[in-house]
Amino acid sequence: MAAACGVETRMYRFDGKNVLVTGASSGLGKAVAIMLAERGARVIIAARRADKLAETAEIIRQTGGEATTIDLDIADRESVAKCFEQIEDNHGRLDAAFNNAGLAHFGVASDIPDREIRMLIDTNIYGTLDCMRQELRIMKRQGSGVILNTSSVTGVVGASMLSLYSATKHAIVGMTKSAAIEHARAGIRINALCPGGIATELTEASMRDDPAQMEWTRKTVPLGRMASPREVGEIACFLLSDAASFMIGSMVVADGGLGAGFDLAAAGG
Repeated sequence: MAAACGVETRMYRFDGKNVLVTGASSGLGKAVAIMLAERGARVIIAARRADKLAETAEIIRQTGGEATTIDLDIADRESVAKCFEQIEDNHGRLDAAFNNAGLAHFGVASDIPDREIRMLIDTNIYGTLDCMRQELRIMKRQGSGVILNTSSVTGVVGASMLSLYSATKHAIVGMTKSAAIEHARAGIRINALCPGGIATELTEASMRDDPAQMEWTRKTVPLGRMASPREVGEIACFLLSDAASFMIGSMVVADGGLGAGFDLAAAGG
């Protein structure tokens, strides 16, 4: 099938490519970092939690992959600058970047404290933009590159209790589309991944402790479940690969059908 479509298997590989993954200490970022290394990438993994980041690196190395770790807080401008200085000094070039680091937030819009608003904006909006600016600086100089930003299904639809989070994820969609247009002719592709619920260790533990949350997922998500990190990771790897060479400014939603509309039959069942 792949050959018939003109897409060769080699296009899904990353041999000899330097790929940055932020937020690689857990969840989707960790899964994508491991998957990229399995496909030949020299993975540069970055996050705030050095101990968890080291665990990701060890998994990669145990399976024969190559990983470099960098301490990074994307909300800290100096931390971001140091991260990319290290990349340039130690690797020379950056072929692709998965801007996945970010914070979640739950709360009614009228009750959100100023401190939490600032924290989410500094991390999800400014932090993502700051990383993307640094990546673009490097990629423009080398004449090529791929950037994938993590938004959310709530970056394309609204959701109660997620006003602030949704606002930041909508912002990522907007900056992705605009930057993609601005840099397409420079040989740089920029897209966004918009996942729904992902069954990380944290969310699975939360659902075990809260059966009502599990029942809500069963009823509201058409597939009746959350995604595994590797399930969404496959889509991320595709978007970072040469197989997605004609995709620019795309918002790829992977949410089990949650954002498609209401499943009234299931909700009433």
